[in-house]
Amino acid sequence: MSTDSFWPALVRSPHGWTPEVRQEAVNQMEARLDDLTDTVEIAEAGAEYLCTLLKARTVTIIALRHGKYFDIVNVGYVPPDSFRYPSSRGYPTWEYPLATKELGAFGAYFTKDPSDPRFVEYVRVWDDPGVTSIMGVGIVADGELHGEIFHTGDRTRPPF
Repeated sequence: MSTDSFWPALVRSPHGWTPEVRQEAVNQMEARLDDLTDTVEIAEAGAEYLCTLLKARTVTIIALRHGKYFDIVNVGYVPPDSFRYPSSRGYPTWEYPLATKELGAFGAYFTKDPSDPRFVEYVRVWDDPGVTSIMGVGIVADGELHGEIFHTGDRTRPPF
């Protein structure tokens, strides 16, 4: 099922998220990132692909350094108080204790329940009433958490 197109595999497949479609998504991501060398360009291209693939509202690539999260790039819907390239705004991991714990222990989390403590944690820091679901996937290398790929959804998209 290989293709030279960068249209996300899941969007094209009538069969859903099968092993073949997952592999095709990996192949497409690799092809999209293959010639890039700049960290921000790689993060941006990956985020744009994931935003389309997962039908996300927003995808943010986040680095974790010295106990703080630093947004590298936001794609999709960027709230008015945010920026595509947020530069140096860091926020401490203690603002997101549950999400940080789950990223470290399980590598990911998701919820669409507004009463879920992880959702409450997000809303407490980011007051964005358009968000109806969230998902975080850890960026892990050598067994250590180095960041997160954070996704938001809204009422116009299926929840994660």
